[in-house]
Amino acid sequence: MIHELAAIKVKDGKAIFVCPTCKTVPPDAYGAHNKDELVYVWICWNCGGKTLAEWATLADKEKELREFASHL
Repeated sequence: MIHELAAIKVKDGKAIFVCPTCKTVPPDAYGAHNKDELVYVWICWNCGGKTLAEWATLADKEKELREFASHL
């Protein structure tokens, strides 16, 4: 699920995903204490730990980001 995210199209036609506020590329991270509750999140630490996006699986992440980039 994308909460707040922006994308910048670069010369080769690919997209770079960034925080919409500060334009920083979010580092890959994951969270939750129990493995059955594991989620993958993108957080912008420059903006005080704002959650940009989260996914239950890496496959969900890739699918949603591809779809998001296709609208650029």
